Amino acid sequence: MNGNTYTFTMPAFNVTAAATFANSRTIYYNNYETQWSKVYVYSSLGSGATLTEGNGPSPGQEMTRIGTTCIYYAEVPSDMENIVFYGSGGENNRGARQLR
Repeated sequence: MNGNTYTFTMPAFNVTAAATFANSRTIYYNNYETQWSKVYVYSSLGSGATLTEGNGPSPGQEMTRIGTTCIYYAEVPSDMENIVFYGSGGENNRGARQLR
């Protein structure tokens, strides 16, 4: 670990790796109205900050669908102040919704 960078060296055999970060929070998005085929989340620290600070470069972090519901979730750093949801495909093809 170095600041916000984490590394993993793959051994010569198959492994399953999972990580839980203590400084994160789970956020949810209801995709009922937008009907996007994929939902992404961007987050930033505040005004003037770039939207890639919390979730890496475009297209952001893809969210995970809960079963067959319209609800999606993702883990974001707990200090992020601005959350923007993006989607692609589906009825409304592409768009964004912001949550502060």
